[in-house]
Amino acid sequence: MLSFVLSLHWWTSHQWHPALQSTIRHGMPPHDTPSPWLHRVAVLTAVGTFLLILVGGGVTSNDAGMAFPDWPTSDGVLVNPPGWWQQLDTRWEHGHRLIGWAVGMGAILVASLAWTSRSSRGVRIAAVGTLLAIGVQGIMGGMRVTQISITWAVIHGIWGQVCFSLVACVALATSAGWRACESRPTDSAELALVRRLSGVCTAALLVQLATGALTRHVNHGLMFHLFWAVVSAFLLGRLGIGVLGAIKEWKWARRVSAAMLVLVAIQLLLGMLAFLVTGGSSSKVVSPTLAQWAIPTAHVGVGSLVLASSVILTVGLHRFLEVSTPCPSQISKSPSSALP
Repeated sequence: MLSFVLSLHWWTSHQWHPALQSTIRHGMPPHDTPSPWLHRVAVLTAVGTFLLILVGGGVTSNDAGMAFPDWPTSDGVLVNPPGWWQQLDTRWEHGHRLIGWAVGMGAILVASLAWTSRSSRGVRIAAVGTLLAIGVQGIMGGMRVTQISITWAVIHGIWGQVCFSLVACVALATSAGWRACESRPTDSAELALVRRLSGVCTAALLVQLATGALTRHVNHGLMFHLFWAVVSAFLLGRLGIGVLGAIKEWKWARRVSAAMLVLVAIQLLLGMLAFLVTGGSSSKVVSPTLAQWAIPTAHVGVGSLVLASSVILTVGLHRFLEVSTPCPSQISKSPSSALP
């Protein structure tokens, strides 16, 4: 989480501020003037969403998803049901609900600020889309309880990480640094590959996330999850090394890529440890020890950071990297075409 926050901070505070100052100095205002409070609230909401994922992972690891039979209240009380802090399962579940309410309020505030400030149409749509995604996430969490459904628990776990990636993207899109960044045209085959690979990596991670949720909740698909972990790690490694090798001037991309590579290594280690302490699935564990709930929960949390890093690279590279292919006439006139 620290590496992700540091990369986010560098992107929004350092890398493109000189470009923004140059734009203002020459009397050319940016396309929009993002509210600093919009960005700050979006960052806080992203941090809260990550905390929500961690606590949600603890709920699953401790089998506390049905600690309360009702929703949205807990034993008929919305905020402070009597004795909820005294028992482990009610502490996890109601704590998860309280953080969820806070994240929902943050998403409402982000959407409101986006529409009342001088934000671009894209930022407004992204903010409202993120709010809707978080709202759907809350409803799915409620259906998991009211329907006593493991299926909804699996979908709820997957969608939560998608929501985190969306909030992280909104936090970046509302920063002054993002607005000051200019698109870069290129005809480099390596950069074109890296740009395409970023989207492939994000898609691969979504598949890995789904297989992980099935393994964790219902002990189904473990072998495919392990196989796809190797595939995803290879793709992410290629993406990270490709960005570090081909992109020199964008420090944000290099830092996010370096952080992502470290997170992938940590994630693989946590995955192996989670397999050792749980036998492959938290559904097998009754009355988990500290290691049996903390390690799988950390595995879920780091996985969400890996996904968010991949999404950030995908959005950033597709937003700012314009790949062009030389036309046949240009290729035929190039000096290299005359060589035998």
